[in-house]
Amino acid sequence: MTIKTWEVMTGKCVLTIKLPGPVHTVAFAEGDRRFACANDPFGQEVSTAVYIFDFNLEEPSQSSTVPRVGPLPITALSASGSRIKVTRVGWLPLNEGVLASLDTGGLRRYDAERGVLVDEWKEHEGSISSFSFNATKTLLITSSHDRTAKLWDAKIMKVLRTFTADVPLNAACISPIREHVLVGGGQEAMSVTTTASSAGKFETRFHHMIFENELGRVKGHFGPINALAMHPDGQSYVSGAEDGYMRLHRFDPDYFSLGDEDNLDDPILSAAMRDGTYEQLETEEAERLAKEASEQAAIKAATG
Repeated sequence: MTIKTWEVMTGKCVLTIKLPGPVHTVAFAEGDRRFACANDPFGQEVSTAVYIFDFNLEEPSQSSTVPRVGPLPITALSASGSRIKVTRVGWLPLNEGVLASLDTGGLRRYDAERGVLVDEWKEHEGSISSFSFNATKTLLITSSHDRTAKLWDAKIMKVLRTFTADVPLNAACISPIREHVLVGGGQEAMSVTTTASSAGKFETRFHHMIFENELGRVKGHFGPINALAMHPDGQSYVSGAEDGYMRLHRFDPDYFSLGDEDNLDDPILSAAMRDGTYEQLETEEAERLAKEASEQAAIKAATG
């Protein structure tokens, strides 16, 4: 039930903060002068809450070894006694607010200055396990136990693409140089001991960001993948799993043509990219889906 801050070069713990419940997520703001965190509900007395702390190593408090820390807790997510959990917190571009993902499948935006709930969205049917931004924070990707990952426009918070899998997803990230997203997960940890790694599907999956189709998989872990991150230069990535291992992967030259117009499994998409008619193809597909939805609604109304 504590947060600890460490000095990277020396490994020295410079700060310890106690919170009333277990803490599973912490995120620094741009500029490293503030950080947000959230505690889980604990017992009957402690409810879920999100906190923001001022953090300034250059202005120590009475003890010269302890940074000045001013707790500014923002409003609790719900009424006292709530069992809602915050699975991840993160800062929006230019520290305009704090984004919190919930185990109910929702996202909430809080005003970091006033500590009030600004907006809320729910597009997942299961718990959101993680979320991450692209390098410019214009796109956001969420992963969920409902076996989907969703790509969002981070400014208007609209879902742009949905990537589906056949296992719960615990992590997702966006390539900084390619139109690729990486997702990972696997069979739930409670069942891992009775399942072979091949059956558990503990793989990192690569999807085309625009077309949503799967481009490939990387195996290696023998437990559910819980964390994924791309290197800022886009040349490698790291995965961490329930098996206790972190695996560092450096891409070979073939990766950098993965998903190009001449390297897509779908010949229709490949041809549409090559001759510049993809937008027309996407419009036709949207019209087809809208027509199907209208027909199904008409049938339901007639039989209801």
